[in-house]
Amino acid sequence: MAVPEKKPKIEFFKQLETLEGFEFREVLGSLSNSKSIFILCHNVEEDQPGILLLNKVAFNETKEDLDELVKGSRFSRLSDNDIYGNFEVTPPTKFGVLKATFIYPATSRHIDKYRLRTVCFISESARDYNDITLKFIKEKAFGCDWVYNIVDGKKEQDQILYKDGDPNNGFILLKDLKWDGKTIEEMYYQAIVVRRDLKSVRDLTEKELPLLENMYQSATRAIQDKHGLSKEKMFIYFHYQPSYYHLHVHFRSTRCDTNISNIPILEVINNIQIWPDFYQKASLGFNIKEGEPLHQMYAEAGRI
Repeated sequence: MAVPEKKPKIEFFKQLETLEGFEFREVLGSLSNSKSIFILCHNVEEDQPGILLLNKVAFNETKEDLDELVKGSRFSRLSDNDIYGNFEVTPPTKFGVLKATFIYPATSRHIDKYRLRTVCFISESARDYNDITLKFIKEKAFGCDWVYNIVDGKKEQDQILYKDGDPNNGFILLKDLKWDGKTIEEMYYQAIVVRRDLKSVRDLTEKELPLLENMYQSATRAIQDKHGLSKEKMFIYFHYQPSYYHLHVHFRSTRCDTNISNIPILEVINNIQIWPDFYQKASLGFNIKEGEPLHQMYAEAGRI
């Protein structure tokens, strides 16, 4: 049975302290490299599904915390060999905190997004983009209302590190909610453009070079001023396909465990400088899960 589309309940999240009224249904998927798990649960009273995304929090490397971790942990021996001992360790309670995102009510598309499926690689030609992907963006992609709320100053303003309101070359640099804002090794910001006519790298031409240069220079300067992290110690890249179709750039510490097989912003700038309409003509590869709407559209078009 298809899950109906529902509007988010803002007051629900403000009052949420436990998920006592929810029942576990299934594990949609998990990622061992990021220590993440995606759980489908169900609100019995309201008969609505929710998705709980859980991530283990990175260690805080302050002397005080690590001293407490070393002295306060309890060790249970698993095995030993010469100078090597293996243990199951129970740390002090504060180190067992998890980071969570809760999607409620979740739609069938949210459930499909987080369900573990086989991943396929697609080489998208310019024609594929215009005939298939662009149609998907217009008809089936997730909306960007939550992005507009940020750009319009309605939500997440306390997460903003830097803001340039220029209508053509402006952007907002804000902390990604997956980062705790403290552990520099896990630093994660997103720069979201002010303009609403740019969906992805496919829309970038030489006219956008001032915007890209501004994002690169201003955002890296703001991050260095705040955290002392130079641009040489950051992964700065676009996703393709992006998770939402409003142009944005990711800024992450090079010490984090991330997939860097995306498109670096300096590569994008260089490609456009050499070939102004590169991203309107080039073939771009991307990974996609079987069964997702875009995958289905490529299958129906006989491209996979």
